Formats: sequence, structure tokens, C-alpha cells
Amino acid sequence: MKRWMVWTVILAATPAFGQTMYKCPGESGEVKFQQMPCSPQGGGEVISVKPIKPIGIESPGLRPGEQEMLKSFQHRIDADTGTVRIGMTEEEARRAWGSPSYINHSSYQDQWVYHRGHAKAQYLYFQNGKLVAFN
Repeated sequence: MKRWMVWTVILAATPAFGQTMYKCPGESGEVKFQQMPCSPQGGGEVISVKPIKPIGIESPGLRPGEQEMLKSFQHRIDADTGTVRIGMTEEEARRAWGSPSYINHSSYQDQWVYHRGHAKAQYLYFQNGKLVAFN
């Protein structure tokens, strides 16, 4: 089920490439738009369709509530693929990287410490339940 949601977001965010459209008169006088010429001989007004800009997480065309919803959706996708991103909740980060080896608490932030084999420790820093930094 998650895959169809990912593909829906990808396809919705994919830019449309410029195309040619035709403005054709309908049988009862209405206007129709189509991708094929109005008749086999051609005809109709040719309209060039400009590509749209893809919608991203910080798209200025989105309202604040829509931006938050898109960010939340992107964070869930990232968490399911093991990626952390600034702004994630603790739950999303835990889903992405698993439980930390231990957590250091301070008065203004929590530091999650991950020891993975012989590699250098990795850290996630949370303030008020949101990821603010990582290495």
C-alpha cells in the first residue's frame, strides 16, 4: 500500500513537459480542447502548453497546512527508507534508524547516540520532539 502512495506523490510532483493542444469548436458551439488536430485536414487554434514547476516540500504555491501535510508525508517516506530529515518527529526518526544505543538528556535538547558496528557514533539532536540536527 505504501508503494502506491509513493508513486502517487512522485507522479504528482513530476513536471509536465510542454505540449501542443488544439482549441476546437464542438458540434453545438461549445469549445473543446484536445491533443489531436480538430479534423484530419488540421485546423483549430493551436495552443502551446507550458510546463509547470514541480511541487516540492517548500513550494511557495502551497498553503501552510498543505506544506505541513506534504512535509509529514515526505518524512514518513524517508523514515520507511532509513533516511532522517530535519523536522522529523522522534517517532519518524526511530522508524528510520531504530532505537538509539542511548539518549543524553539536557535542559534544551536530547541527543540520541547510535553505535553501529566499528563505525564512528552517529547522533540525532531533538528539541521539543523535532529533529533539529544530525551527523
